[in-house]
Amino acid sequence: MAYSDFLLLFFRIVTICAISVYIFVFSLAGWLGEVVRSARFLQRVPVNCLWDGEMLLINEGLVTPFKFWRDGQIQHGMRFRNRLFRRAHCFNHHERQAAFDLSHQLMHGGAEALMTATASRYTLWVSLHHPGSESCNIRDSTHSTMASN
Repeated sequence: MAYSDFLLLFFRIVTICAISVYIFVFSLAGWLGEVVRSARFLQRVPVNCLWDGEMLLINEGLVTPFKFWRDGQIQHGMRFRNRLFRRAHCFNHHERQAAFDLSHQLMHGGAEALMTATASRYTLWVSLHHPGSESCNIRDSTHSTMASN
């Protein structure tokens, strides 16, 4: 096999590999674009409801807690899907029905609310940005026996 034949074969292999990489990269880019579009769609889904219109219940490990100053005291807050919420009330795990009853009352009153859950408690959160949430006059009445963030 002559040196020129070897170079020709080498360039054909490199060309085939380059085309394969090109196809793979654009396929991956298309797939990633679909993932990004899906993520953007999920961020636009209203936080106060699931598809069936029920209260949104979230594992508390999926939210980002923080503390802030309001009404002369430190308040508990959290961020979920780039929205800010303040803690309205905590319930122990035996008070599930009371937690959902209060959350539905708030939602029907115009507040944007959601609930987080751990193995031992349910926490009701109301939006810091939604106008209806300002009118709900629920203080964070977490009992001292409840775990605090």
